[in-house]
Amino acid sequence: MIELTISRSIKANAELNALLSDKVYASNLPENITFPCVLVQSNYEDIEQVYSGLSGEFFAKVQVDIWSSSPDKVNNIKKIMLRFLSALKGELHDSNVLGVFDLASRPINQPNEHRITIEFNVHYEEIS
Repeated sequence: MIELTISRSIKANAELNALLSDKVYASNLPENITFPCVLVQSNYEDIEQVYSGLSGEFFAKVQVDIWSSSPDKVNNIKKIMLRFLSALKGELHDSNVLGVFDLASRPINQPNEHRITIEFNVHYEEIS
C-alpha cells in the first residue's frame, strides 16, 4: 500500500515532522486527533499492463490532506509538502517510487478547521 510508504517518508522528513509532531496517518485518522495533522490515502491503484503482460509496476492516485486550526500554518505545511512530494523518488521503505506527477492542491475551509487537499499520481514498484 503506497499510502504507508508515503506516510512513513513524510514522518522521516525532519522539516515536516517538526511541524506535524509525528501526526501523519495512512488511510484513517484516529479519533480525537489534534491539529496540525496529515492523512495520506490512496484513492485508486492499478498495475501497469504492457504488451507481454503485467509489468510489476503500479500507478496510484494519492490524496494528502493537511489539517490545521490556522490558515497560515496549513499554508506553510502545504508549501513544504508540495516541495517534498515533487522530489519523492527512489527506494522508500517497501517501494521504489519511479515518479510523482500531476500535483494539484485545493483548500477546504470551515470555522476553526482549515484543510488543504493535495492530489497526485505516483508510479512505483513494490520491493519484496
